[in-house]
Amino acid sequence: MGLAFDAIVQLLAMVFGVEAVSLAALTGQMILSIAYFLSLWFGFVDTFEITPPAAFRTPPANTDAPAS
Repeated sequence: MGLAFDAIVQLLAMVFGVEAVSLAALTGQMILSIAYFLSLWFGFVDTFEITPPAAFRTPPANTDAPAS
């Protein structure tokens, strides 16, 4: 994805000039970097399950012996 973005930026820079494209290129590259590092975080959380497991919704079965 980054290579395609860089190729588009190079083409636009040749047509419109480097000064006109530089801010848009920097903004786009920062957005791609943020998306990449955000995906690393969600992959880490899904792999190692750092949140505590949910509590039981129903109480466990009664383990006392039946009354005779």
